[in-house]
Amino acid sequence: MNASADLRKALDSLEHFTTLVGSQVDSTDPEFERLLDGYLDNRRSLARQFSTLAQRFLLQGETLLNATQKRIEQRMRDLFADRIPESYLVLRGYKGVHPILLEYLAQHVGEPVRASKLRVLTADQTHTERRVRDLRGLGFHVEWKRVAGEDQYVLNSREPDLDAAAGLQVHRNISADKKLSSQQRVTLLSSLEQRG
Repeated sequence: MNASADLRKALDSLEHFTTLVGSQVDSTDPEFERLLDGYLDNRRSLARQFSTLAQRFLLQGETLLNATQKRIEQRMRDLFADRIPESYLVLRGYKGVHPILLEYLAQHVGEPVRASKLRVLTADQTHTERRVRDLRGLGFHVEWKRVAGEDQYVLNSREPDLDAAAGLQVHRNISADKKLSSQQRVTLLSSLEQRG
């Protein structure tokens, strides 16, 4: 499917809702539940269509997230391979909506981006803002501010702090390993502080 087909689906959704509203305009007793259901269906449909369009336009070729993940994993090995087992030198997570959010913010470096706009990119997922804040774990400096009653996010640079991200991710991997005894965990975590 191409962008034109996606836009046609969005237009069909809008036309369907327009027809529904039009059928109720002159009614002395509008069918509120029918209007409400129609609105919600239209909203879901439009959210899916715009998310699909966003993916088509923003996720072409290697994404910034993918390139950053490779760089962080390399930095994890560079910093810790001599004292931390290989199984902890892997970047986990950051799938789903993370790539599209980072791509959009990277296209607007230094500019405030409204949270409502970011939610459009993710088909209005509930935890979109949390996924934006997750990008800090990759070393990206993402600021939050509230402007005119709306949350906004600013990516200050396309260049992450690789050392900070590598350290944080290895720390998370060790902390999340339920097979480790408390002493093993403390030993591994303290070895992160040692300089090679």
